[in-house]
Amino acid sequence: MRCERVRIQSALNWRMTQSQWLVLLVIGCLAIFRASASADEHDLVLAVGDKVKLIVLEIPEEQGLEKAADTLFIERAELTGEYVVQEGGSIDVPILGQIQAAEQAIEHVKQVLHEKYKEVFSHRAKVSLTLVSREPVYVVGPITRPGSYDYSPNLTVLHVIAKAGGPNAPSSTNWEHLEAIRERYKLQVSLSRQQKLLAQIAVLEAEAADQVPTVPERLRLLAGTAAETLIAEAQAVRATIIEARNVKLQSLEAAMAASRRLLQNKDERIRYMTANVEGRQERLTALKGLKNKGGAVNFNYGQAMSDWSDANDRLQEALSVRAQVEERLTQLQMDHKQILLESRIELERDLAAARDKLMEEERTGASSAQIANLAPEVLRLSDVSSVRLRYSIQRKANGSVTTFEASESSTLRPGDLLIVKRDGTRDDAYPGKISSPAVRLPELN
Repeated sequence: MRCERVRIQSALNWRMTQSQWLVLLVIGCLAIFRASASADEHDLVLAVGDKVKLIVLEIPEEQGLEKAADTLFIERAELTGEYVVQEGGSIDVPILGQIQAAEQAIEHVKQVLHEKYKEVFSHRAKVSLTLVSREPVYVVGPITRPGSYDYSPNLTVLHVIAKAGGPNAPSSTNWEHLEAIRERYKLQVSLSRQQKLLAQIAVLEAEAADQVPTVPERLRLLAGTAAETLIAEAQAVRATIIEARNVKLQSLEAAMAASRRLLQNKDERIRYMTANVEGRQERLTALKGLKNKGGAVNFNYGQAMSDWSDANDRLQEALSVRAQVEERLTQLQMDHKQILLESRIELERDLAAARDKLMEEERTGASSAQIANLAPEVLRLSDVSSVRLRYSIQRKANGSVTTFEASESSTLRPGDLLIVKRDGTRDDAYPGKISSPAVRLPELN
């Protein structure tokens, strides 16, 4: 294997034929397979852009973890779902808030989520957190298939070059122009989607803060004078949802007001009926005293007993009806609170989903910009075997982007941009240069 490595290294430094790159492709793919098979998810450290799946199962209060095998868990649907590690390094879980995830072992994040759930809900829960996908690595330059490739552990520059098919063969000018046009169109579509998502996020954030939405600077930079129109369109969409919710709330509030009025009427009637029963009770007591003294009041005593019994029955019936009205009012109040809580959770979920979509569109647009701008340089350097290749890696970390030279054995991280150049290529040949007035391309993550 070492001899084979030396042979491939020598071939990269001199002239590379198509058969040599075919051997390199096979070796690179086998190395990727071995690296993937040895990865241990237990020790996995999360990074910005990772998508994870969270499942939260609540343990009933009367049961403990020691009885987990016989426990019927309760899934918390408002927490369960897929989340993306944001630029700040956290995942935004409804109700639990922001949980730091970047540069943290996945087992540690699971433990933090478990403790946070116990703190907020005062219940125990089983928390499952698994990695769904990682941000791909990107490769640009004079290679056969520039673009994005799935990340795998221990991925090196040599692996990515092999997956991308090696240096590209001479191609026709027409093909390169068509590729550039296609990528430019993809970039325009991506920028349009980013503008709509920025407007949606601005409206949702304003609603969450109970404020009037304003145009964020980033949206104004991308959309120019159309920014206010995009905000108005996003508000119109949201207004439909809010109006439907308000109709339900107003219906419940009207029903609650009617129940309160009915309850007030019942209370007044019950006070009158209670006084009536008490008066008949006093008369019955007086007649009973006369009867015990031998007075001839048998008929009057029997009539008084019947009147008291009838009045008492009506009082008990009124109390029963009042209890039903009060129960109905309590249920209406609970429904009202439930709608408000569900609306809040839905708002947070929509906001998190919009932010995730924006992040994906930023990557798509940046990748298309990089690829589209390569076309002129690739046309100029059409001889695949006449020059040596040089590599550099552009990496985003801690809110900044750094670029450094790399070799075939350099290890890549999720989100890295691998820039391939031939000797003699200008260092400034590959930065994104597609732009229009008032539009600045997003940096590649």
